[in-house]
Amino acid sequence: MSSTLSGFEVLTRTLEWELFDHIDHPVPEGKSPSDVCFPWAPWVTVIGFLGGMISLCTAPYFSCAGSSLCFLDMVCIDQTDSELKERGVYGIGGWLSVSTELRILWSPPYFSRLWCVFELAAYRTANPEGHITFQPVFVENLVLTATCFGFMAQLIDLTERQFPTISGVRAVGITVDCIILVVLIWHLQRRWRQQRSALADLAAFDMDGVSCSDAFDRAFVTSAIEGWYGGLDGFTRYVRGPVREELLERFESLHLPFSFYNAMVLPFLGLYIDYALAMQMAEGHSTKEEVASHFFSKGLPRYFCLLICVKLSFDLAHRYAHRRQTTWVDLKATVAITMIFTVMNLTTQTLAPICYDAGLGASLATASVHGLAALLVYALPHLLRRRAGASEAEPEELPAAS
Repeated sequence: MSSTLSGFEVLTRTLEWELFDHIDHPVPEGKSPSDVCFPWAPWVTVIGFLGGMISLCTAPYFSCAGSSLCFLDMVCIDQTDSELKERGVYGIGGWLSVSTELRILWSPPYFSRLWCVFELAAYRTANPEGHITFQPVFVENLVLTATCFGFMAQLIDLTERQFPTISGVRAVGITVDCIILVVLIWHLQRRWRQQRSALADLAAFDMDGVSCSDAFDRAFVTSAIEGWYGGLDGFTRYVRGPVREELLERFESLHLPFSFYNAMVLPFLGLYIDYALAMQMAEGHSTKEEVASHFFSKGLPRYFCLLICVKLSFDLAHRYAHRRQTTWVDLKATVAITMIFTVMNLTTQTLAPICYDAGLGASLATASVHGLAALLVYALPHLLRRRAGASEAEPEELPAAS
């Protein structure tokens, strides 16, 4: 919407962008680069970010797809009326047996709570075919933080373009970007390692090490354990064995939805849409082919490159977050991932002006190559998981009777 309104000049364009200082456009005779400026404003960047934040905050209140029924024990079981609470607790077994999925909203204290561990084990016992989804709550927080930092990086870029005569703005921007990147990857690695350690610690699970604040709840859980597992020892062995093994398998195959990665890099694409609209509205300065070349050589390739970089950063941080990794090794891994991110991004930005100078064909080619690379990075793991799941589901062929 903001791009449409900007295109029709409904939104006022208040900033000035020195076109020929930034896209290697030939300067008309008799004019210097500083003479050729035209008005523009980052409406797509700003409104796109604000709209995304509003959508994120309001999404839980709107159901856009089919059934969204969920049993959340703290909400669905009355916490104030003791009689209703007991009735709700006694009905948990029924909910576990008919639920198609158990979603674990993991945080560090999760496995220290008796109710959480019991519900997890009971779900697998009562519903052997049910699906368990391991979903750490820190991921959403990190995605939101990264999205905000991406917008901040664009604001720094805007400042540099609006005040090109101020020395040091570019250096400050690069420094801030690097610090943000290192901090995010460092935090991500520590969180993944914390989660891996919590799962590994289930090998030493002990009923004495879990807490339960309500006496009735502890008595109910203990009674259910006696009936389902034959005693506390049987429950402990079940948690240390099958439950732990399945959770470790879920952790190793953990993947984030594409919408998370897309949210983190969309601010960068919005800025190039603003540039394209400004170039389009600058009569006599740029042809349609030049506008398209600029967007396809610089905007889309950078968007696809950042998608790849963010995906690889998350996957590498997840893969190499070892349980007993030292701080020094952790720092080296963070620096290595940051370097991969930086080199890929700089390579794309170096190729951009070359492709722009070569014309629209070269610009479309580099955008296509980056798009295919992003598609491969995101689609290939999904296809491999589906193939692995299909092969596991196929029954083994019985030998022919002789």
